[in-house]
Amino acid sequence: MLTNFSIGVLLTGISLLGIYFMPAIVAIYREHHCSVSIIVVNVLFGWTLLGWGVAMVWACLPKNKQS
Repeated sequence: MLTNFSIGVLLTGISLLGIYFMPAIVAIYREHHCSVSIIVVNVLFGWTLLGWGVAMVWACLPKNKQS
C-alpha cells in the first residue's frame, strides 16, 4: 500500500528525472539535427552541472537551415 510519503517520493523522483532529461526532451521536441549527440552528452555527463548545462544550451541553439 502506498503511503503519502511514498507517493511524494515517487512524484519527486519522476520530477527530477524530467529535469535531468530536459535537454534531451527539448532536442527531440525541436527536431534538432544533433539530437542523438545531445542525448549522449545528457546521459553521460548530465549528472554534472556543467554537462547538463552544455547539453541544454546545445539543445536550445538554432537549428541549421536545410537548403
